[in-house]
Amino acid sequence: MEALRSFGLSKDEIYSAFKKQPMCMIASENKIRKLMSFFVNKLNMTPSMISKNPNLLLLSLEKRIIPRCSVLHLLISKGLVKEETSIVYVFRMTEKRFVDKLVSKYQKEVPDVVSAHQGKIEFQGFPFDLKI
Repeated sequence: MEALRSFGLSKDEIYSAFKKQPMCMIASENKIRKLMSFFVNKLNMTPSMISKNPNLLLLSLEKRIIPRCSVLHLLISKGLVKEETSIVYVFRMTEKRFVDKLVSKYQKEVPDVVSAHQGKIEFQGFPFDLKI
């Protein structure tokens, strides 16, 4: 709870997140801090947005979130995906659906999309605010 409070979440927001997804509280304090820091500082999400989507705290930053952000950034910069795409929806997609919809589909047009998905392209952040 202290890790979530350090990002400005109220007791009520933390309890609400716990009610929606009790498993979010089993993540280590270090993992919660890393995820919250990334969401707030790199993706410009508010802590309240994260508390309304507590499943985000169960995802792997290195294996899921950063690679998907890299893919999304690349596709948006090429004009193949709209900026209005919901980042939460992208994070929650199954791996198969994500690969089918955003990697395999555009791999011929944008070969780097495979490297981005494999984590070989560093994610610097989005130059715009994302839809949640």
